[in-house]
Amino acid sequence: VNGAHNLKNKDTGLFGDLSDPFVTVKLGGTQHRTPTINNNLSPEWTDGNYFHFLVGEQDVLLELTVLNENTIAKHDLLGSTAIDLRSMTTDAWCRYRERLREGGNAELEFDTFFKPTPYHSALLQCSTMLYVQVVEARNLKNLDSGVFGDVSDPYVNVKLGATQFRTPTVDDDLNPQWQDGNLFTFAANDEDTKLEVEVMNENMKGVRSDNSLGTATIDLHSVDPEQWRRLELPLVDGAGAVVVI
Repeated sequence: VNGAHNLKNKDTGLFGDLSDPFVTVKLGGTQHRTPTINNNLSPEWTDGNYFHFLVGEQDVLLELTVLNENTIAKHDLLGSTAIDLRSMTTDAWCRYRERLREGGNAELEFDTFFKPTPYHSALLQCSTMLYVQVVEARNLKNLDSGVFGDVSDPYVNVKLGATQFRTPTVDDDLNPQWQDGNLFTFAANDEDTKLEVEVMNENMKGVRSDNSLGTATIDLHSVDPEQWRRLELPLVDGAGAVVVI
């Protein structure tokens, strides 16, 4: 784990009292954590930041979570990201700079080196993978007040089987575009036949539940293998469309 950028401040902000971030890294049942760096919204780690995992057959998701350390209260979430091992480059170092979910504009920078055994490599080669990139949405409904530019704050949920991912939220935009945090990797099983896409309007937590701006589905039997395909999907029970690749 190298560093984080533009983290949210969850502390008072008085006299330099800022978030005290640390990072947990989890694979399967094993979790490690970095040291805490006090009062820093763009921390860099130079020691205690290198971790080693033994990868089991069922371990597919490397999860990284940035937290604000508190002495008495529960640690605050500053954002999270995850990388599917099946999408990783093997036998080489690979650098990531990932937008953090629920982290505003925050990003996490880290390196990975994945060295699978020959048996694990064979398992990976037998997996069916689906890669989805959410590009943009167009002409969405406004479910907010409309006053002084207050319009819907969209994000997109993408679901295949029991696995679901979401994009970051784009505030006050009925024609949002996503540049990062929008590429997702799914392992498709034989029973997975439809990709479900839902555009949501984010509301203030604890005040109102998020509203649906419309849904769309993709029949996987209609998707050509081994190539990217751009799809503009009209939204059902909503307005406009969402564009995915």
